[in-house]
Amino acid sequence: MRSLATVTCPIWPVAGAGRPLQPAVRFVLFTMSPPAEAPASSDPLVLIITGPPASGKSTLGRQLASGLGLPFLSKDLFKETLFDQLGWSDREWSRRLGGASMALMFRSAAALLEAGQSVALESNFYSEWDTPPLRQLAEKFGCRFVQVVCTASEPTLVERYKERIVTGERHLGHTESEPLEETLSRVLNGRWDALDLKGSVIYVDTERETPGNLVDAIVEEIRRVLQPTRPAV
Repeated sequence: MRSLATVTCPIWPVAGAGRPLQPAVRFVLFTMSPPAEAPASSDPLVLIITGPPASGKSTLGRQLASGLGLPFLSKDLFKETLFDQLGWSDREWSRRLGGASMALMFRSAAALLEAGQSVALESNFYSEWDTPPLRQLAEKFGCRFVQVVCTASEPTLVERYKERIVTGERHLGHTESEPLEETLSRVLNGRWDALDLKGSVIYVDTERETPGNLVDAIVEEIRRVLQPTRPAV
């Protein structure tokens, strides 16, 4: 069963973008209701925040995790720690640290789930590599999934990524390990859709800065889809 929720609200432009204020931005939240045999809401939740680089995943993910009272784990949190401890060089080294970072994130998630603790995971997840370990978490711990897929237009993604380099927001380990043109090619040509996992999917257009009332609406939508399903009378 599918449902469509549309939220329209006033919003400020992205900081430093130099754009005029827009009177309103429409956000469309597409959700797929969990199947009737889904585990009860007492089972732990894995909230997955995914999408292309510079789509606002980290910002929105932290806000959602805070609103839901969840620990927030991010690939970049692990990868940048490895950069600081082990250094950085070329793209191949960055790939190796990226793989290690995902392994650390999944292992940390497993430790939390083992204790019955729900968790939020943020990364630009790749279906081929990241779906199997997530399915293993579900098989071992009976967790439920909700995915939040962040989207934005190609010009906005490019502008944000370049701005992060100029402002120093992006760790040097990322920007000095790969030419900018190669990174932008990956951003624009990659596949960033939801993973093939059971559970609800929410698409959020982050073209403009996400206002607090939209974050609250997404939090409530996640809580709604996690309610236990009642058998038909």
